[in-house]
Amino acid sequence: MDAEALAHRPLKRPTPPSRIPDLVRKILLIPSVIVFVGAMPFLITLSPLLLYGIYVLIAGCAIVIFALQWSSVRGLRSVTPYWGWILFYCLWGTLVAECDVPLGEAVKVVIKNGLIIGGLVLALANRRQLTVLADWVQIAVFINIGISLWEVWHPELVKTLALAVDSSATAFNIMRPAGLWNNPDEAAYAYVIALLISFWARAPLSWGGRIGCIAGIILSTSRTGVYVLALCGVIYIGSRWRPWFLRAKSFAVIFLGERFGEHIFYPAPDNHDNGEGGGNGQAKLEGGRQERG
Repeated sequence: MDAEALAHRPLKRPTPPSRIPDLVRKILLIPSVIVFVGAMPFLITLSPLLLYGIYVLIAGCAIVIFALQWSSVRGLRSVTPYWGWILFYCLWGTLVAECDVPLGEAVKVVIKNGLIIGGLVLALANRRQLTVLADWVQIAVFINIGISLWEVWHPELVKTLALAVDSSATAFNIMRPAGLWNNPDEAAYAYVIALLISFWARAPLSWGGRIGCIAGIILSTSRTGVYVLALCGVIYIGSRWRPWFLRAKSFAVIFLGERFGEHIFYPAPDNHDNGEGGGNGQAKLEGGRQERG
């Protein structure tokens, strides 16, 4: 084919990439933000269909992504250790632990956790989507720190929010504001996670979120939260000093240490008090293991 023929040959327009997977990933970020902000347990108070509709939405979006971009399934390998831990945790509670967990409840926990974490992994396909998630996580911090400050002046709001989710709830303390998370220890862990994610958020949300996270941890008065925050600081300083210091293993130590630290540093159940005085310690311990949707 000569040069003249090539010059008059019509050029083929490149096929535009499918925008459907990108749109579906944006939708998948919504359940993740709802879970993080602490609103998930409140959905069932509005309607059970609304709560389970979230899980159906995640499953539907995952099916669409797999159908259009099957290669995305490789990303799920990164959370295989977490799924293994959840499976072991539920099997232990069902087969070994003294307080037997019904098999049906254990299966529900595995499925729900698998859907939420799997949906989050599928949603975070690139740095841009991670930035969007980080921004929304900081907004969630602002919402919860605002509620926590309100609870400082109106302590009865702590009890009102906790009982709105579970009428038999005991894992709260009116002297330890926790926002929508209700449980001050869970609130501290959430603030630590938000603080870590803030490094991918855009300014001024990132700096505002960090200030809110520190304030939230202080208000929650969670000792384990402070220990985990200090450990994160050590790892961060170490990563600046020695780049090889910061690896996936370091973050694994943080979250495993947080779980073991909960049992090491907290007082015995009989000494637990929700700020109203008295109460059965064992009942309070069991109340702290509420299912969060």
